[in-house]
Amino acid sequence: MMRIRLLCLALAYLLGSPVHVEAQQTKLRAALQAPLTDPIQGQSFARFKDDVEKRSNKAILFEVFDNGTRYIDDQIVDAVASGTIGPVFQ
Repeated sequence: MMRIRLLCLALAYLLGSPVHVEAQQTKLRAALQAPLTDPIQGQSFARFKDDVEKRSNKAILFEVFDNGTRYIDDQIVDAVASGTIGPVFQ
């Protein structure tokens, strides 16, 4: 009887204890042909980026290459195909 009580107490302790699990941080790379200050493409993407980072508690982060700084139009397809960059917004 004592063993059952101890087992139940141990089980209750394990099930009742909060488990702190952190998500692995993910970094997404995005290439924009417009600057982040562009009122149509850039600012809407900047708001999207901020919202995703906030809602995920910084588990998802973006590295943004805006204004065509890293890739120009004809290079983007090859960069996505090779996995060098992820989501592309043009």
